[in-house]
Amino acid sequence: TNTLNRIDELNPTKLPLLIELSQIIPKDTWIKKIRFKKKNIELNGISKNASQLIPIVENSSHFRDTHFVGTIITESIGEKFTINTAIGTK
Repeated sequence: TNTLNRIDELNPTKLPLLIELSQIIPKDTWIKKIRFKKKNIELNGISKNASQLIPIVENSSHFRDTHFVGTIITESIGEKFTINTAIGTK
């Protein structure tokens, strides 16, 4: 919780986005890196089914214009992906 408190202190607008992602991302998906850009978020991770992630993120009221960056790479542990999504309401 110290990390979340620190994020909330330094960037209070980011915490609701992180909470939303933690609630909508399936349990078989692991986000390894999150990069906040000006009006976008880039997610790097591994999933059992990466293609399911686009509609899940896109259906959130917090995100729009969600798409893969590059290709999905299949490995023994799952599908590696990079997703970019715009922050904001539709």
